[in-house]
Amino acid sequence: MLLAVVVGALWFRSYNGRDMLRYHTAGGNRIGWISSGGSVAVEVHTNEVYYDPRRPRGAHWDADGYVQDFRVSEWTTPTQWRLGSFRLVINRGVVSPGQASARPGGWQNSVVVAPLWVCFAVSLASALLCAWRLRRLGPVRGPGFCRVCGYDLRATKERCPECGAEVNGNHAGSTSLTPERVA
Repeated sequence: MLLAVVVGALWFRSYNGRDMLRYHTAGGNRIGWISSGGSVAVEVHTNEVYYDPRRPRGAHWDADGYVQDFRVSEWTTPTQWRLGSFRLVINRGVVSPGQASARPGGWQNSVVVAPLWVCFAVSLASALLCAWRLRRLGPVRGPGFCRVCGYDLRATKERCPECGAEVNGNHAGSTSLTPERVA
């Protein structure tokens, strides 16, 4: 449920600015989450071209007032696929002599774009499904409790004094050593 609240807050905030959470590795790679304009872009950048060795490694949070809708942005790469508001963009290239990168060779930037309302709906639906399943399965009752009504059976051996169910066998009594869920 907390994930749905966080995604909902990012969705609301994305119309007022851009939030970026990026993780830079020591090898010059970057993983990022950028929310702006009601959409989210998740990026994986190997051998980052704009590499700065002075930049500290680890996670960095940045927010500004610039709003960009990634669902309608144009990338100058032929490798991109669209499906409604969803998009997959893959940029590739070779590090030129004038560019700073962590290591020589090629670089690749893969970006997946999705509307934040879809992320919110999926996280909310999964939270509600988990809550429904926990509610449906009922409380956890340990050994020595009636499987039908939950009455404490430590003082009785044959029948539940509360509901009259049999204690022996698989009917009412719990004879296992591990707790089990009761419907």
